[in-house]
Amino acid sequence: RSPDTFQNEEERQKFDSYFTDYIFPSMTPTSPEGLADLGKKRTDFLRDLRSAKYPEIFQHLTNLTCQWWQPIITDTYHPAVRNIGVLLIGDMDENLGDSRADGAPPVPLPAAADFLLSLLAADNDQVPIYLKNSALRGLQRHARYKKGFTPERAQKLIDAGLAIGNQTRPENCSVEGFEWLRSVAAEVLGELGQIGENQSVHTMIQKLVEPGDRSIDSRCWAAKSLSGLKPQYTEGCGVDAVATARVLATLAKEIADAEAEYGKKFSEGQLSEMGGGSMGYGEDVIKFPRQRTLYRLNCVLDAFDAIDAILQEPVKKQVVPLKESLLQLKKLAGQADGIDLQLAVALRDAAPQIGDLVLQIAPPEDASKAEEAEPDLSL
Repeated sequence: RSPDTFQNEEERQKFDSYFTDYIFPSMTPTSPEGLADLGKKRTDFLRDLRSAKYPEIFQHLTNLTCQWWQPIITDTYHPAVRNIGVLLIGDMDENLGDSRADGAPPVPLPAAADFLLSLLAADNDQVPIYLKNSALRGLQRHARYKKGFTPERAQKLIDAGLAIGNQTRPENCSVEGFEWLRSVAAEVLGELGQIGENQSVHTMIQKLVEPGDRSIDSRCWAAKSLSGLKPQYTEGCGVDAVATARVLATLAKEIADAEAEYGKKFSEGQLSEMGGGSMGYGEDVIKFPRQRTLYRLNCVLDAFDAIDAILQEPVKKQVVPLKESLLQLKKLAGQADGIDLQLAVALRDAAPQIGDLVLQIAPPEDASKAEEAEPDLSL
């Protein structure tokens, strides 16, 4: 169709009707087969939308998509249907940009950001956690590309992200689902790249990295989010980088201990007890999960790199050998054709050394208190 289509009211109505009476409703079935097909239908629709030859048609269909799906999302449709609607609105662009490597990035639709922000601001009873997760994913594109994402919208995203990151788990939300949501909130705020008033964003993310009831991988995910704040970590920013380094060092030790335990079982052939098969040469042979190891190490190293410019002595100097040890393990884990047993043994053997290095950076709480309380006998 050409833009002339919209000069004729009857033709425009036919165009709209094709989507509002056929394409969009085809994404609202509740049968198992229909729900299973939602992802493909979303992909197919976005492909057709983004291949529109004329900007006028692209923009008209973009606006039509938002108008049709918003009431579906806020109604009582099947959760998967409401979720696909949020994802679609998060995909909407004002301008597609240039897909070439050196081309201009897309400009996400500002009106879509406003709707997604309203979902984050709503009570959990009105907008369930799973929809807020998808809304955050849509807003991540706005945070990444920035254009059209006004300071007012950015502040609303910060406020919503902080509310999610700092809240306690709702009764109707699983532990895993809540961990995931808070990690996504940290990732999106990291991508926005603002430490927040009184370092509020940094503080929230750091709390998600600290020891507690969150899994190691969730804490690594939060740690990686700090790397997005690197340009903000400048002299006078108000961030206590020493405290952050101690939190990261503690996480590094826990990673080292967990990987060492797995490496010990791997090297001793005990992993069959964990349901992973045997250590033999048959089809059930176990491979070391080096991608997991690599991910964990990268998260901590990226976070250390982010705060390096504002890290003070003596902790700045103490962190150097710890990073070197982690980098050696990262290099070993990153070898695609590496020997798994060699990596397992290296992880097992490195843990005590890493533990000693971490003690220099983050001594046990009672030890540091005792040191502070020690009287000065030189007087």
